[in-house]
Amino acid sequence: MPLRPAAWSAAIIEHLEWESFESLCGAFFSVLGIRTEISRPGADDGVSMRLFEDGAAPKRCTAIVHCRVSKMTLDEKAVHALHGVMAAEGVPEGILMAPKRFTHEAHSFAAAHRITLIDGQHLVGLIEHLPPTQQQALLQFVGPGHWRTPVCPLCGKEMQPQVSQRGPRWACTDYPKCSGKLPMGEAPPVGAPPGAIPPANRPGAAQQETR
Repeated sequence: MPLRPAAWSAAIIEHLEWESFESLCGAFFSVLGIRTEISRPGADDGVSMRLFEDGAAPKRCTAIVHCRVSKMTLDEKAVHALHGVMAAEGVPEGILMAPKRFTHEAHSFAAAHRITLIDGQHLVGLIEHLPPTQQQALLQFVGPGHWRTPVCPLCGKEMQPQVSQRGPRWACTDYPKCSGKLPMGEAPPVGAPPGAIPPANRPGAAQQETR
């Protein structure tokens, strides 16, 4: 793929590193003219957003959005977690966004609890319905150059591939000042040139451990 793709596709969404995907989700609602408030609980839980669409009551949250980046298909646990936050805050609707697909059980639970599931293919379809200028504006979250390389969830600096006793992973380039690590979806191909880094997928929390 080019350093910055010229058009949207499901493959682009799937290959986005975790922070770019979360930023894209927030920007998508902003271009729709929806006021959003974003909180970042950490790399393991993903980003959480609150949407405010009630003109008569602008301070009333109308929906909670969770963004979860995982290399696996998401099951109903992620939907249950979102529903729990909705119930605790008294918010009637929820949206769960992820680059991968959702299980049948996740879809069933979501349909019964006013939760919309948006996977990568669905998100691309929504973006393609936007005016061309807005589609291009959202492409700023796809590069250039490092959009497939994750940034460290602890310090925000770029990460690099590393081979450990547990297998390939991402490690912060600012080590030893920062010991942030992330699992890697796949290892770089043997003999790959510098910068030929595979898609970044974050199934779990950042790790802090000695090398």
